[in-house]
Amino acid sequence: MARLEAHRDVDEGLCAKDAIPIGLSSDIKIGKQRCPNNGHVLYVDVEGSIGSPTLVWEEEGGAVPGPPGKLSSVWAVPSVSNRLLRFDGKCLHAVAYPPLSFLKNCFEAEECDNHSNDDVKSGNNGRRAVILFNTWDEPPSYPSVG
Repeated sequence: MARLEAHRDVDEGLCAKDAIPIGLSSDIKIGKQRCPNNGHVLYVDVEGSIGSPTLVWEEEGGAVPGPPGKLSSVWAVPSVSNRLLRFDGKCLHAVAYPPLSFLKNCFEAEECDNHSNDDVKSGNNGRRAVILFNTWDEPPSYPSVG
C-alpha cells in the first residue's frame, strides 16, 4: 500500500476541458473544479495491528473547490472492517501510510501511540481493502469526451 497524498476529488473531464495556464509563461494548467456532494470510504477488509487512517481536513471558512485554504482541523478515521466513512466531497483527504507519517516528530520518540517505531515505519502490518465512491447531484463528465 502506498501513501495517498492530500487531494480533493473533482470532475476530471470538466477540469481538463476548461483548463487554462496558471501564469503567463506556465505550462501548468488548471481548470474549473466541481466536487462531489459526498466522498465515501467503505472499509471492506482491514487486517493488522495498525490500520492506516483516512484523514479529512476542514478549512477555515469551509471547503471550496480549488487550491487548499487555511486548514483548521483534521479528522483521523481509523480503518476498521465494515466501517463506512462519509464526508463533504469538497474536503481535502488522504491516507496516512505508514499510519503516523503525517506527524512531524513522531519517529524521533521511543514509542509512538503505543506502537514501536519499527512497526510504524515498516508498513508491514496487514491489509486495508476499501471501496471508494462519490455521490454527485449531476454525474461527472468523462475525461475522454470533449
